[in-house]
Parts: sequence; C-alpha cells; structure tokens
Amino acid sequence: GLTETFKEQERSPGSATFTYELFMQAALMFTAA
Repeated sequence: GLTETFKEQERSPGSATFTYELFMQAALMFTAA
C-alpha cells in the first residue's frame, strides 16, 4: 500500500519491494482513473 511504499522508500529506495509497491500504486491509480 501507499504507507508501505513510503516506509520502504525511507529504508531502501532501490529495493525490489519499493519498485513493486510503486508499480502497484501506479496500476491502481491508472485503473481507477
């Protein structure tokens, strides 16, 4: 989720988890638009 994304970004911006979360957020926004 968005909160998890921010937490992950603070911990390790280049991690795969952050990339995945960011992608999912973008996909959800695109779908909702």
